[in-house]
Amino acid sequence: MHEQLHPGEIIKDEIQEMGLNIAEAANKSGVTEIELLSLINCESKIDSNMALALSKLFNTSVQMWLNLQIHYDLNVAREK
Repeated sequence: MHEQLHPGEIIKDEIQEMGLNIAEAANKSGVTEIELLSLINCESKIDSNMALALSKLFNTSVQMWLNLQIHYDLNVAREK
């Protein structure tokens, strides 16, 4: 099996592609820098509040972010 990509790694790449730093991304999304850093450092998961914030930041659907987290969680569980 292969290692799963945590949603935080994807978010980190997207933020960099937008040319934002963590403070700017946190401000635009309405979360704290600590919350965002915890996610991009793969220390936390996307919950409903974070999904709302990410949808605001990236102009995407809330469901997309929730699905990404669920997919990751299921794949990790299968590998165990």
